[in-house]
Amino acid sequence: MKLTIIRLQHFSDQDRIDLGKIWPSQDLSTLTLDENHRLYAARFNERLLGAVRVTLRGVEGALSDLCVREVTRRRGGGQYLVEET
Repeated sequence: MKLTIIRLQHFSDQDRIDLGKIWPSQDLSTLTLDENHRLYAARFNERLLGAVRVTLRGVEGALSDLCVREVTRRRGGGQYLVEET
């Protein structure tokens, strides 16, 4: 499985659909995305399979809300997302 880890700053229509499958209870319009609040996702075949929120404070970062789509779990995608982020 070849995943690409990307930083999302703007959402395409397909990104919104995929993020809705990753975080079904999250309202994407309430996400704050800037230099200190980031969103990274794992992309495979033009689809997002997992995502994690990153909050930066100085030289430290905190990961939160890590989630991988249920149909693609247990294949190492979440671990790869964390390692690359």
